[in-house]
Amino acid sequence: MNMDSFINELLMLKKPAIIVEGLDDITVYENLFNITGTRFTITSPALRYARNQGGKGKVIEIIDYTFKRCTFNQRKKIIGIIDADFDHCCNIIRKRQNLFLTDKHDIETQIISSGAFKKFINSFYKRKKLSNTLQKIDEIRNYCLQISMDFGIWLLGLYKIIIEGISKETQDLYVKLRIYKIIKNKLGKIRDFITVDVKNNEVYIENSKIKNRFLKILNTLEGSTKNRLIKIFQFVKDLREKDIDPYQCVSGHDTIIILAFISVLKMLGLELKGSNDKKITKILNNNNDFFYFCKELETKLRNSYELTHFKRSNLYKEILIYNEDYNIS
Repeated sequence: MNMDSFINELLMLKKPAIIVEGLDDITVYENLFNITGTRFTITSPALRYARNQGGKGKVIEIIDYTFKRCTFNQRKKIIGIIDADFDHCCNIIRKRQNLFLTDKHDIETQIISSGAFKKFINSFYKRKKLSNTLQKIDEIRNYCLQISMDFGIWLLGLYKIIIEGISKETQDLYVKLRIYKIIKNKLGKIRDFITVDVKNNEVYIENSKIKNRFLKILNTLEGSTKNRLIKIFQFVKDLREKDIDPYQCVSGHDTIIILAFISVLKMLGLELKGSNDKKITKILNNNNDFFYFCKELETKLRNSYELTHFKRSNLYKEILIYNEDYNIS
């Protein structure tokens, strides 16, 4: 299905459409929007337009295309929701009135920052091992954010260099996001840089490994991109001295991975319901088991996010105002 066909399909819908990045996002937003009284069709380019090729850049590309392809009355009923990533940190302002950003880095981080995190922890872990207090919940959350921040700060540096630093070559945000994604994929995932010290019951990020990986990436680049990326080491050093909101700097997926590690190590009083030492050892030592454990944690986290939590977000309020201003439903 090409983009024109995808847009035509959306225009034929009786309900306004919300386009989100991925398949998991469809489930989250369907549970939130379609019990508010405003009925939407929630879809994703990963589902319809470019199978398995969703993401932020695709949503932006589609919304931009509606301004070329559709009349005002047509495009006002096509809404995009994307993860902010580092856009709030970089003060990037979206110019499309029908494109909205999450309050925090992504929808998972937004859930972690809300009261849903307490519900999630209490539903997934043994209460007799976990002091059921807000202070304890905050300790767990802050510990995960702190470790995730060690990786997130490198990605923020990369994002700022790519998004803010290559404007002379292109003004196309979609192209910049694609370059960022290519280099980010070369860097690897947070798990590549995590060290689990079972003896001392400790989890931490090895920044020296991240630095060495960037040095290898630099050797594969040339021209202006290489010249700008070489500045990342000083960039990260400067960013560490700034007061950056961790909720804007860390990925929810990365934070869940940290939570998974401290869960299997039974740190901070965390002990999984129905767990035993044999099961925990298997999760820790098998990559597939660990992956599915993280997916299970993410699913539980998303299911904990209710409309009462979502209504407190700026994202919800902005879409509500948009709905009322343009009478789309």
